Amino acid sequence: MTRHDPVLISGCSSGIGAATAAALASAGHTVYATARRTETLADLEALGCHPLALDVTSESSMIAAVSAVEAEHGRVGTLINNAGYGEYGPIEETDLGRVRTMFETNVFGLARLTQLVLPAMRRSRSGRIVNIGSMGGRITFPVGGFYHATKYAVEAISDALRVEVKPFGIDVGKQFGNFGIWCGEHIVGRMLDHFPHCLPQMFHLIGRYLSLGH
Repeated sequence: MTRHDPVLISGCSSGIGAATAAALASAGHTVYATARRTETLADLEALGCHPLALDVTSESSMIAAVSAVEAEHGRVGTLINNAGYGEYGPIEETDLGRVRTMFETNVFGLARLTQLVLPAMRRSRSGRIVNIGSMGGRITFPVGGFYHATKYAVEAISDALRVEVKPFGIDVGKQFGNFGIWCGEHIVGRMLDHFPHCLPQMFHLIGRYLSLGH
């Protein structure tokens, strides 16, 4: 166990979260892998991770998860805010209810989980928070405006938080996910499901956008 253990990771049912949990557990870290449904964490549990139920849109769920780790170890050593997903479509036509739900996961869940782990980190004068961002927080494509907005928010929160908690010995970092894979697997898939009539225009706009050197 290192001074940055235990590690609490949100969104471990698949993808970056699952891969990160597996890698850290294999390296000997104490890892609490979380998901809304703990049955999705069986493979990670077999690797030595501690499975925990965590829904970052639920206050009671977040409090319970952080409390469980703190009861065992006194504090969360490292928080990796990974949970997130994308809603895509034209700004004019995208359902704002779905957008609000995405913001709850990608932004407010990340912020609240961070708030919950910080008091114990400050008391111990050590800790690390890693927010999984995206190149989508640095550049913007058509039909991804609302998703990009969440990732720009993660950038701003991370940059402000880094300065605020540095005097307490707490480090804040960002790690980019694979934005190209997200584009391929999610943007086109979402468009096919909800806005098939917009696909030709979408490809035209993205092509034009790239050709302009943005």
